[in-house]
Amino acid sequence: MSGGPAPSKPVEEAFIDNFVVPYEENRRFTGRTKFLETLKKQLDDPNGGRRVALYGMGGIGKTQIALKFIYTHRTAYDRIYWIRAADQDSLLSGYQTIAEKAALKGLQGLGPRDIAERVKVWLRGEKSWLIIFDNLDNIDVINGFLPEMVRKSIRSSQQGIQMLTGFRRKG
Repeated sequence: MSGGPAPSKPVEEAFIDNFVVPYEENRRFTGRTKFLETLKKQLDDPNGGRRVALYGMGGIGKTQIALKFIYTHRTAYDRIYWIRAADQDSLLSGYQTIAEKAALKGLQGLGPRDIAERVKVWLRGEKSWLIIFDNLDNIDVINGFLPEMVRKSIRSSQQGIQMLTGFRRKG
């Protein structure tokens, strides 16, 4: 990505019930093919992790890699959600959006944390999903808010996959 592609522009309303991603596909993204293939293999491995963190200095393309991954593999998942995780307010707002787009019932009167918990519980019953937590620069923001990773048997369908971007590794 020499010189880097132009950032994807946010879209006003690119929301469909099962595809909640606030950016259009960046068709000028090039390179990183081997990395994207390795990422897909790792996430598809039934014995591997179902959660991956893309971390590094700002501006190196973590968000762009996540976008390329989801648009390339869009048909591999029943549901794809994007949550901005720069702070707890944006994280909780992302869970609220998922609840609305998934038309979850019984949320009236619940606070943002309770709605996030309901979404997490709902995801446990869903077959195949991917959530991107973008711009997660402070791991404390997401403590207690990551959906539980339920390992299914090799014969059953995959369940959830989580990708975190912006994560700054400590130490």
